[in-house]
Amino acid sequence: MAESVIDTPFEALPWHHDTVASVYHDSEQDRIPHALMLVGAPGTGRRQLAWSLAAMLLCSRPSVAGGCGTCDVCRQFMSGAHGDSRWLEPEPEKRAIGIDQVRGAVQFLQQTAAYGGRKVLVIAPADAMTSAAANALLKTLEEPAGDSVMLLVSDYGERLPATVRSRCQRRVLSHPSREQGLTWLKSVVEPAGDYSAVLDLVQDCPLEARRLINDDEVDGFLSLQESIRGLLDGKVAATVASSLLGRAEPGRALRLICGEMDRRLRLLDASGLVRARRAFDARKTLQGYLGIVSRGGNPAKDVMLSEAARLVAGIWREETL
Repeated sequence: MAESVIDTPFEALPWHHDTVASVYHDSEQDRIPHALMLVGAPGTGRRQLAWSLAAMLLCSRPSVAGGCGTCDVCRQFMSGAHGDSRWLEPEPEKRAIGIDQVRGAVQFLQQTAAYGGRKVLVIAPADAMTSAAANALLKTLEEPAGDSVMLLVSDYGERLPATVRSRCQRRVLSHPSREQGLTWLKSVVEPAGDYSAVLDLVQDCPLEARRLINDDEVDGFLSLQESIRGLLDGKVAATVASSLLGRAEPGRALRLICGEMDRRLRLLDASGLVRARRAFDARKTLQGYLGIVSRGGNPAKDVMLSEAARLVAGIWREETL
């Protein structure tokens, strides 16, 4: 699920306030790690949180709420002119973060801070780094340059090399509650309404829900979800489902299948052990496909989605109990 555009660099979303406060206290006590891995579900505002943390870590008057938003440092950060911050993401028209981008970011960290203080590098999504790019980051993770902090935004973290993961402090981000998601949606979406059904569609990821509502894509999303449910129940053939899935962005289609399987797995009891094993095996393969897509791989879309449909077809058919 895609992240929304950042609304403001200083105000974290309500469900991330505890993370901002925790990082603030670590910073005030000089216990801030040189690399933080922010792990959370797409569509929950991870990028906005990373931006808020970067602002706070550079601000001259920070608080538990984040950057003050009024000091000279914050104003320069807001305008994108702060020389001690860098945001690393895939270049336009590309899915992966390449080795040259990472080398440039490493060089940035090694330079003297323009304001004589801390430097902050955000990598979002860190999962998009190629293997070569991740390896290029290793030396800096092992031997941090001066007073610098790296914020790595990740879906699960496991897609990154173990050598990278082991050198970062992992922060698993809070997932918004239904009440938090609804309250936030009512404040940012016009017209206001009860969007519980939309949050059901996106597993309580409010930013993705807002995107669907604003782009008028809710009906298409519902249709895709019904196809996936029919596929799992054995009521829709794998060949038919793969054709329908092919109309969606591959990462979204794969995440929808995984999300629906996760929802059903939570409802299984001991009698569904065989079904659970098959579902977990299929999910492991789908996560591998997601990893390829997130790192900028370009597999044959039709072949990949056809195989995904074949793997999960009929897992929840009655006779498979």
